[in-house]
Amino acid sequence: MILNVLQAKTAANQSSAARDIVLINAGAAIYVAGLAASIQAGCELAATVIDNGQALAKLEALKAYK
Repeated sequence: MILNVLQAKTAANQSSAARDIVLINAGAAIYVAGLAASIQAGCELAATVIDNGQALAKLEALKAYK
């Protein structure tokens, strides 16, 4: 599910429920890590990073690391 959300080119290309789940989980993690002032701010940051392709690029870099 996460990979499907990361690979979608636009929000219109993905299930809103799947995207919402990914954003809530990522937003909470970003908040707990101290990178956002609230879970909502974490969700907004997660949406930005997913939409601009940085999240997928990081995942691909981690997969390539040996």
